[in-house]
Amino acid sequence: MPADFSRYVNLTINDVNTASLYRQMIEVARTVMPEFNLRRGTVEDSIFQSMAYTGAIATNAINRVPDGLMQGIVSLFGFQRNFGTRATITATVTLYGTSGAAIPVGTQFRYRYVDAANGTFSDFLFVTSEDTIITASATPTGTVELTCDVFGEIPIADVGTALLPLSVDTDINTVVVDSFSNGTNALTDAEYLDSARTFLESISTTYVTAKQLEAAVLSNFDYVARCKVFDLMDASTDRGVSVFLPDTSRNVTSSLYKGYVSIFVYGFGRALTNSELSSIQSFAANSSMAGLDIEVVNFQTVTPTISVTASYDSTFSQALTIEAIKVSLSEYLSPQYFPYDEISISSPRLRSTVLSNRLLATVTGLVSVDSITLSPPSDLTYTVLSSGNTAGQDAVITTSAAHGLVVGQRVRLGGTNDYDDASIAVKSRPSDTTFTIETNYNTAVTSGVAMYRYFHEASGSQSTLNFLNRGVLPSVSVDDITVTLSAETL
Repeated sequence: MPADFSRYVNLTINDVNTASLYRQMIEVARTVMPEFNLRRGTVEDSIFQSMAYTGAIATNAINRVPDGLMQGIVSLFGFQRNFGTRATITATVTLYGTSGAAIPVGTQFRYRYVDAANGTFSDFLFVTSEDTIITASATPTGTVELTCDVFGEIPIADVGTALLPLSVDTDINTVVVDSFSNGTNALTDAEYLDSARTFLESISTTYVTAKQLEAAVLSNFDYVARCKVFDLMDASTDRGVSVFLPDTSRNVTSSLYKGYVSIFVYGFGRALTNSELSSIQSFAANSSMAGLDIEVVNFQTVTPTISVTASYDSTFSQALTIEAIKVSLSEYLSPQYFPYDEISISSPRLRSTVLSNRLLATVTGLVSVDSITLSPPSDLTYTVLSSGNTAGQDAVITTSAAHGLVVGQRVRLGGTNDYDDASIAVKSRPSDTTFTIETNYNTAVTSGVAMYRYFHEASGSQSTLNFLNRGVLPSVSVDDITVTLSAETL
């Protein structure tokens, strides 16, 4: 739709309180009348206080008008606010005695999360969501489904964690966690308004731009957390950022992908199932211009390792500073939050300079970042089963371990003449350790030392890692990051 709702203004940052407004009124009065002296308990003072009170109420109400109007508009279009979901637990209950018992809906249990590092704990209430009958036996046991009484994410309850029954008049002996599914947090006002804008942008009979299609997928499929649409790209043939150099005539370019659209998606902490991908594909095909060849695939994820050397203010805790560095980088380099602009540029990459700037902006007590080095995942060695230097013949390659490749993904074959400096797309993958490529018929593929699957750069410390393919997101945890700190006295 032509309307652009991206420029709505959140005025609540300009909220005022009665006391500050009261003082400002006195300052204005003294500007007009320098000899003005307001005495407490006078009629003038009561007028000033009442005006400050009503003025603050009116100001704060006005500041909420833009957000309120946006919420009213999108509700008329049927867009509902996500207030989050509750965490759930499946637990095994063991009873006293042998006679069995009924555990009614609403039976309460306490889950206690202990933060050993800080010496604190938090309690969360869970209740049964349905009646459960545990039959008599030598050791009566049964499974109950529990739901947290609050919405949002809570600390994870590990398998084997003991829960405490709170309801009286039960024969429950022990309750142990079998599985845990976390809740989701409610949208903040800013997140809700961003989602509303995306929803409004997606309202169209036919989607004609990549941005419209992205907005439509995100708005219509609540299990999609990330979506990126690439025009003029066929993910099942070639996902590469650049073409294979030795014989570019044999490697299709974007000009030959007219009519092709590739949609990359990722869920909330997981890849989507084939059924979910198929639903999105059907929706996109039915909602887009006729004649387009649309493919929906999962983002690939890759886990580089990161080494940070930095200095910190000696008045801060070294352990907490290290933890803050790891949390900041792992959040940024996650499939959920890695910024779109880094995967949309012509040469998508991971850059140590960007990571350094982020750390300096987000980690309190950090004085300087001396170096950040990035290392791609370990390379695989490979052996050529068929060299592919005969017309009509593909090269067949086997790897030392499961390669994890998908058709269309580009790789670099280290130490193999022309195939080392550039990349070439996987044509097929007969097995987890075998794949084929379409080669330059004048240059045979020979066995080499290493195959690079995700980045142009070989193993080892790098300041920049350049992605070989579109549709790849980093997935870095705190365990993939090492930090070396030196203290500075400021």
